[in-house]
Amino acid sequence: MKLWEAILAGCDVTGKANEAYLRIDIDGSILACALGAACIGLGAITIPQITDKFIATNTVYGRILDFFPNDTLDMFVCHPETNEYDKLYDVIVDLNDRCMWEREKIADWLKGLDV
Repeated sequence: MKLWEAILAGCDVTGKANEAYLRIDIDGSILACALGAACIGLGAITIPQITDKFIATNTVYGRILDFFPNDTLDMFVCHPETNEYDKLYDVIVDLNDRCMWEREKIADWLKGLDV
């Protein structure tokens, strides 16, 4: 499964989170950033696992590395908003949190990179 496919799969079962990989909303629903959605889409994290304690003690980055080699997330790509080069991981986080891109738009951009 490609990263973009995993993000889309996770989007089907979560709302969007900013500045947090995973969050439990006030209504009890699960919110996830693009990378959090990818972990859920990959099955690295399941919805029943997600509690406040789980969020405080687990790293999404470590779980995503189980599926994608470090060189994938560390490869340098051109940021589509700033045209500056940075690590893919950092660009995804920035697009999600600062640029406020929808996760589906991030997935579409990653699809164009074949990641």
